Amino acid sequence: MKVIQLVNRKPVTASPDITIKRAAELMKKEGIGSIVISDKEYNPLGIVTERDIIYAIADNVPLDSPIDQIMSQNPVTIDSEADISEAVA
Repeated sequence: MKVIQLVNRKPVTASPDITIKRAAELMKKEGIGSIVISDKEYNPLGIVTERDIIYAIADNVPLDSPIDQIMSQNPVTIDSEADISEAVA
């Protein structure tokens, strides 16, 4: 089985300059718990999760700060045509 066979929808992406507040609003609107942060060519730069936003709030990071201040950088990716066993590994 290939990775693409398990994917139900395209990932929600945002640019690194979106604000933390806007990212949270986007997560709520889309009913998701994470956003892939990408460049203009849709290359992944990082990922932001609900937990990242909670930690930012707890650390008093202003919600109008760019999301790239709290994202996890260099996300691990896999080709959509890869076998699912490779993704698990």
